[in-house]
Amino acid sequence: MTTYPFELIQYPNSIFELQKSVWNGNIFLHRDEEILEPYDVKNKLYILQMENGDEVNLQIKESFPSGIYLMVNGVRQDIVSSIKWYNYLLCIVPLSLIFIAGLLGAVIGGGATGLNLSIMQKMDKVNKLITYGKVIAVNIAVYLVYLFIASSI
Repeated sequence: MTTYPFELIQYPNSIFELQKSVWNGNIFLHRDEEILEPYDVKNKLYILQMENGDEVNLQIKESFPSGIYLMVNGVRQDIVSSIKWYNYLLCIVPLSLIFIAGLLGAVIGGGATGLNLSIMQKMDKVNKLITYGKVIAVNIAVYLVYLFIASSI
């Protein structure tokens, strides 16, 4: 599970978290460490009651180029920022193992690419230089792992 904390101005004293499963893509919404049940599962719509009786409509949306965002009463709020095209290129470098190592390269490279994309999506929350360093370290490590496995066979 990858966790993305965020705030809503309607609930200044609450901590919200969006959790997305890496394996199946399921998304869970938490408020103050309590899982919220969706009003409409198919459309990922949540209706929250405020203390004054008003309702807040939350709808989770995701798209490939723009990441994950919420529609809060019709206003867009970004949760996971989009990844720029040049960052995608850096992230998919491990997939080049497919051409060198076939199926073994696809497995190792695919896993490393997924890890790189996960690291890159969190770039807004950490220093950019550290994020690039982590991705480059994964790229180097995946080739070292392949060389170790290939020399062992």
